[in-house]
Amino acid sequence: MKNLSAGVDFWSLIEKARITEDKARIESPNIDLLNIAFSKLPAQARNDATCIFRLLLRDADRQALWQLCSLMIGQPCGDDSFEYFRRWLVLQGEYIYKRIVSEPDIMAELLRLEGNNSFEPFVESAGSIDEANFHNDKITADIHSQWSWTASSAKSIQQALPNTWKLLGARFVWDQLSLSEEAVVFECEAQGLGTIRVGDRLLHTAGLGAGIVRKIILPDAAIAEIDFESETKSMVISSAFFNRR
Repeated sequence: MKNLSAGVDFWSLIEKARITEDKARIESPNIDLLNIAFSKLPAQARNDATCIFRLLLRDADRQALWQLCSLMIGQPCGDDSFEYFRRWLVLQGEYIYKRIVSEPDIMAELLRLEGNNSFEPFVESAGSIDEANFHNDKITADIHSQWSWTASSAKSIQQALPNTWKLLGARFVWDQLSLSEEAVVFECEAQGLGTIRVGDRLLHTAGLGAGIVRKIILPDAAIAEIDFESETKSMVISSAFFNRR
């Protein structure tokens, strides 16, 4: 992606946030270093960098990458997990971002090189660049209209990502509930929270506030539809992101 102005080199900012050379690239970047680099930019350059960041997140909002994220964590991922995955992907730097977006199954090659198949590829917040006061209707418009996770399955993920599946497929679990049937599930077991039931109130610890569980979508993966005051989201329920209200 081209820079929006001569005043910002976006990928240079990201490289400044990379962890030390003796650390694996796929580990978490140093958000503090990114905050420092971002804060030193002039106002217009900060706006441009934020715009580029949002555009990169949007460009990575693809079914193939949702499948990759799900395979890497071992189960279908929710909206928040997929957003955290895309932040992680951007913060890997230009070379890896572009390779993975263009050919997601390349992840198998990177995992072999790094020798780490068990980490969870999430960045919950990218710091100041992620939280900057920025609005653009074209960028913030609904971007999920072109694909749906319900069109996926364990078989389709295996077919789309054969090399990564060879590394990680043995631990992947897809709920066998038929997505074409109007089956009703009223409860599921959530990691660290115990039994979650339709109607339960939960507190999202990363900013969405209190919400009510309206529908259990994938009980084996603890994915539910939750009504928050501002929006309704499909999310993985676990103690990593929720407390009981």
